[in-house]
Amino acid sequence: MTATVALLLLLGVSPPVRPLPVLGTWETPCLPIGERGRHGVITRVTLNNRRLQAVSQVYETRACDVPTFKLHFRGTLLSLQAPSGRWLLRHRVRAITLTPQAQAVVAQYNRTDGPTSGCGMQGWKLGVARSVAGRRCAPIDFAPVGALLYDGAWIDGEGLRFGAFPQIWSNRSAALRPDRPLPQSFRRVR
Repeated sequence: MTATVALLLLLGVSPPVRPLPVLGTWETPCLPIGERGRHGVITRVTLNNRRLQAVSQVYETRACDVPTFKLHFRGTLLSLQAPSGRWLLRHRVRAITLTPQAQAVVAQYNRTDGPTSGCGMQGWKLGVARSVAGRRCAPIDFAPVGALLYDGAWIDGEGLRFGAFPQIWSNRSAALRPDRPLPQSFRRVR
């Protein structure tokens, strides 16, 4: 124990606690998604001691210029450990909602030409969020509310990469926790 820490403890003052390096707000650049990368997405993730939140803003083009829909995720962070170069996360799904931001998306989601059109629901409205937890919104099968998910996170230089989040929602046991990161990298914004 250093002399400074010992002095602080004697005076009844707690030494400053450094926040875990994985905690904070992280964001991706504009990334191409969809068939042949024709759309764009920017995802912002916030991790704190008890919460994991994310907002993915999807755009009409890969230039991330015209918003089409927004996906919100809220979860409770149950544990966070770093035993071997990666952070082990365990979190519970609290909500996953999708909000159409373009009339063309509303029209597409209200089509009845397949079981995954509109995430299997009708009645979509512009600017109105709906729960998609536990639903298939092709090509993603979202976890249901209450599901326990296991993930890994790696800090490499200035970036944070997850093993599953926000693309894979089937990692519902420690045995299914990813052992390597996805290619997308988040940069710290706070």
